[in-house]
Amino acid sequence: MAGVYVLVVLIGLMVLVSFSENKDKKTHLVFIKSFRFSSDLIAKLQKKYPNLTEEQVALVFQGLRDYFTMCFQAKGCKVAMPSRIVDETWHEFILFSRDYAGFCQNAFGYFLHHNPSPPLTSVTSSTYL
Repeated sequence: MAGVYVLVVLIGLMVLVSFSENKDKKTHLVFIKSFRFSSDLIAKLQKKYPNLTEEQVALVFQGLRDYFTMCFQAKGCKVAMPSRIVDETWHEFILFSRDYAGFCQNAFGYFLHHNPSPPLTSVTSSTYL
């Protein structure tokens, strides 16, 4: 009978650990999805690319959120950047170092470092999106 009790306790612990891990994962993903980038960061993008509409600016930041989501789910494996303008926006975000460090802690549980990839080919600003 004691063996059955131990087995039930072990199964219960496994379920709790699994539930906790899934809850933590969901918490990180919800944080990334709902994160509001600072108005200063948005203004920097708009200043650098004044020809972008508000909808296009929103798409750039959604692309950055999508990239961060992929990084979280990749668990340390390299993830390709979706576009040059999203990469440039990430660079700008990193310069807001306290905001970026806080974002990383809440989104990933660690600081997501930027590792440069080979340079992208030159394109006109109308082809960034």
